[in-house]
Amino acid sequence: MIQDSNSSPYALSNRERRRACILIVDSDTPMRNSLRQALISLGFDDLYDAADNSAAIEKLDERDFTHVIFEAKNTSMPATEFVTRILEKNNLLIAIPTSWQPTLDDVFDLIIKGARGYIVKPFTSGSIDEVMVWATKGEPLSEAILHTRGRNEALASLVLEALDRVAIVLRQAGRFQTAKYEVPKRMAILHKTMEMARTFAKGGDPELRGTLVEVAIERCENLESRYAGFRKRHRKSSKLGEELNDPEPASSSSLK
Repeated sequence: MIQDSNSSPYALSNRERRRACILIVDSDTPMRNSLRQALISLGFDDLYDAADNSAAIEKLDERDFTHVIFEAKNTSMPATEFVTRILEKNNLLIAIPTSWQPTLDDVFDLIIKGARGYIVKPFTSGSIDEVMVWATKGEPLSEAILHTRGRNEALASLVLEALDRVAIVLRQAGRFQTAKYEVPKRMAILHKTMEMARTFAKGGDPELRGTLVEVAIERCENLESRYAGFRKRHRKSSKLGEELNDPEPASSSSLK
């Protein structure tokens, strides 16, 4: 998910950076200090830290935070439980896991639980800034996507959903000037979604490609079924309309 921040269609203003209140949760003191210094260099100055998830919960009870940056591993409580608990306290909280190994199953499980993006260690100020911007400004995962049958199916659905939105805005851009401004944003989201899918897919690219084909076929079949149902209903309503507009002549017995 790391990309040159200059190519991002999103941005955080200086005011938004100053208004952010960030809690850094990491068991390693030098790592907490490194994250703090990187965030300060990016214009984030309202910063707090905690050594483990339990201490972080206590700090969240004391004040309101906008972001929590935490280790994607179990400390004093499982990381997935930590995400669930902090989002129950504040569903607007932006939770961002950090990991040395972004392909770990735990990272994707945290995203499913509601985390927004992830920071790869070792990091740079640029990579942290890009994740902070996307996590804050980007779109959350669709609820429907989060409850699909398997990881690759969820990732394939995300990619196809992003592709659908690109197609829609490209079609609209041919007619409306305002839609043209949406094109870079939708293309960037598609690129980022594809990158996330390739990072987390089980079985790598071959399995992901196979699932993409399967999900695309299933979507087409569902679309055809809905279209067939619509045509059937349309034929019934048309036939009924014809009968109402052209009733049969009354029988001779009814005229007597």
